[in-house]
Amino acid sequence: MAAKLDADVEQEWEIWAHDRFDRECPPQKELTGRGLVSGLRELWRRHLIETVQPDGQTGFIHFNLRCASRYVAISGPESQWVSLKSWTNNNADSDGEMGEQLLEALAAAHARLILSDLPVSFLANAVSSATDGESCIAGLAGISEGPSITIQ
Repeated sequence: MAAKLDADVEQEWEIWAHDRFDRECPPQKELTGRGLVSGLRELWRRHLIETVQPDGQTGFIHFNLRCASRYVAISGPESQWVSLKSWTNNNADSDGEMGEQLLEALAAAHARLILSDLPVSFLANAVSSATDGESCIAGLAGISEGPSITIQ
């Protein structure tokens, strides 16, 4: 899997923000970079900071990632990501940075699912079965490093 992810290192990406409150406001380009995993890490960072609210509600800003021919948006009820938001905030270092290990594991697992044409629901399953940040990282590592994924 690493070889396939490495092949996407040079792909350029853009993260776009869409204001859900002011529908007249055009989408804004937030950030650009290279590499699918890097783009997904930044997408998740923004989603967890601004879109997922602590009470499980949806914030006013929605983000998507455009990378090559891919358009990636995180969907589903925000309540499924509240624990993840809490764990990344609790893993913050003294500089206020979010838990990079957890974001990296999340982005690598998400990339594997995208490149394997598998549903993102595997991410939600890994997060919902975790009890803390470390167990979440382990569950996500199983997705990004596993030899196969069984679809039920």
